[in-house]
Amino acid sequence: MPEIISLIFSFIGVVLILILIVYGSKWIIKKHSFSVRSKHIKVIDRVVLGQDKSIIVAEICNEKYIIGVSGQQITLLKELGEVDFGDEDKDVPTDFATIFGELVKKQIALGKERFKKRGNKDET
Repeated sequence: MPEIISLIFSFIGVVLILILIVYGSKWIIKKHSFSVRSKHIKVIDRVVLGQDKSIIVAEICNEKYIIGVSGQQITLLKELGEVDFGDEDKDVPTDFATIFGELVKKQIALGKERFKKRGNKDET
């Protein structure tokens, strides 16, 4: 029984450390502003094609463009104008903290199931 308690405390400790790392990283990024925000330029989507090659859908002053980016140059591939892509991926979380939180919840639920199964085996 004492080893189960120490295992639970170890698990809780690891989860707390991970949560502190996530929120600490977010605080450092906000404080040091590693990413530059723009009012008029926004990257909507990006697909990496190779080591230093990608295709970007960007919105610049409410107009959308498909841009090819490589290590040597940036090329306008197509001007899309005022196209609306819709909200088909609105339910998919992109925030790291949200994704990480959902993963932790799943792991806790799996741990509880295993613990219950192990407890039922010990009783029989």
